[in-house]
Amino acid sequence: MLHFAAGNPAKGEREIFAELLAASKLEIDTADKNRRTPLHAAVASASNQAVQSLLLLGANPALRDSHAQRPVDLDKYLPLEAPTMDMLRRYTPPEEPPPAPPVTIVPSAPVT
Repeated sequence: MLHFAAGNPAKGEREIFAELLAASKLEIDTADKNRRTPLHAAVASASNQAVQSLLLLGANPALRDSHAQRPVDLDKYLPLEAPTMDMLRRYTPPEEPPPAPPVTIVPSAPVT
């Protein structure tokens, strides 16, 4: 239900999200079978108001879908308006760098 509301700009009112969350006891970050949250759906459909509403209601922009994409990564397909994208970037924590490869210590030849 939240995914539909988030992905449909005509239904993307903040009040609708708040009512859906309150009435259905759904978590705002409920994921579908592809691990996409309503925030993923809103970004993917370029629904600026839905993106803003979900962020203000506490949606987690750091969650990744089954393709390891965060909502902010989906903006390249249907770009959001600049103020909404700026808001999404501000709410999204920076990516953690990959772990450094292990250091292998090779013993040196004994000194004689």
